[in-house]
Amino acid sequence: MSAYQAAGSRTVMPRLEGSREGVIQRSEPFPLFLVYALWVLTLFELDVFLAATIGGAFYRIPVFLAFVLGLCILSRSDKRILYWPLILFVLMHH
Repeated sequence: MSAYQAAGSRTVMPRLEGSREGVIQRSEPFPLFLVYALWVLTLFELDVFLAATIGGAFYRIPVFLAFVLGLCILSRSDKRILYWPLILFVLMHH
């Protein structure tokens, strides 16, 4: 048993100050827009539809948006938002 476990702390991720609504209100609108755009593309598969009907590289839109969103996250000064096991899981299964 490590000293971390012996102290009784079982938190995996650090807690953010304030409520969830406060965190959402303080968030920047562009990264939040990218998250919404990725959800719409994932749920409705608009990129696949555009690639099938028009042609071109529309199927790469989600990858580009995810890359830009990753750059937005890495540019923040508060690095507590980075959770490396989840990032590695998403990168391995993308």
